[in-house]
Amino acid sequence: MEHPWKKEGPSAPAAINRAYKPRITVAVRTTEALAEAVDTRAVAGGAVEIPAANATSSLTFYATTSNDPDVTFLPLYDVNGDAVVRAIAASGGVYPLPDEIYNVPYFKMISDANENVYVSMKG
Repeated sequence: MEHPWKKEGPSAPAAINRAYKPRITVAVRTTEALAEAVDTRAVAGGAVEIPAANATSSLTFYATTSNDPDVTFLPLYDVNGDAVVRAIAASGGVYPLPDEIYNVPYFKMISDANENVYVSMKG
């Protein structure tokens, strides 16, 4: 018997292929005004890579509901009213982007140190 996933034609199950966008370098700064905005309007997931030997201990996420990335961003909160923050290991690493950022068109990352990080996203 043929496996149902191997069907072809109009009754075949749909396959969802996510396209990964090129990795971007993002400026994480100690103030919202100096941090770089990241566009999430056409993405469905992603990760942030923190280089090894970084001075960052956490990332606090800020966001806007505006389609204009040149506005003031505000702290981003989860459904429980807690600030969206990621603790960062001193050795760096790759961390999934929080689900909350996909509810807004742009986000920024604020830290206790000025760093450049890498963000990869899929659409």
